[in-house]
Parts: sequence; structure tokens; C-alpha cells
Amino acid sequence: MTTARFSGAPPWGSPGPSGPDVGRRELGDWATRELAAAGCVSARAEADWLLEEAVDEESLRAMVARRVAGEPLQYVIGWAPFGPLRLDLAKAILTQKGDETKLFSFNVGTQF
Repeated sequence: MTTARFSGAPPWGSPGPSGPDVGRRELGDWATRELAAAGCVSARAEADWLLEEAVDEESLRAMVARRVAGEPLQYVIGWAPFGPLRLDLAKAILTQKGDETKLFSFNVGTQF
């Protein structure tokens, strides 16, 4: 995996990493701190998802801001896992809960 380079300070929250040599790890650590401060239970896992989906630093910072504001992670990244599937989402679509995957698995006779 190549290490992307990010620069600049975040426009909100804690100062965050900045400078031309700030890499994915530092930005991921910053995102984790921001998400944890906002009360995200799985802040590191969410930061990793956001890092994976962001096309650049600016989009990552915007995604973190949306998540910190309380928007569901699945809406922020635009998709949700459903068993082995990756479903694209729009805001009009409700996100799944664990029981729904189990019910779906039972109905189609497949274990996810």
C-alpha cells in the first residue's frame, strides 16, 4: 500500500496534523481523536473506513465533519455491508441492523 501525503490544518475541532509530510497514519490518528471526542464507539474502525473511502485530505476532513455531526457512517461513505454484498446507499434508504442480516440469511438459506 502506498502512503498518501496530506497537508493543511483541519477547519474545525482539534488542530490536527499539518505540513507536507503528514501521512495517512497521522491523519488517521487525528480522525480517530475527532470521532472519539464526538462519542463514536468504534472511532478507530470508523476512521479507517473513512480513510479508505476518502479520495484526498479535503474529502476526508469533510467526511469526518459529517460523522462528528451525527450523520450515520453508511451515509457518509455512501454504502453499507449486507452479508457479502456492498450496497450503495442514498439518504432515503435505512441502514441495516444485525438482526436484519440474520433474517435475510435464514430466508435465503445462506449464512453471511
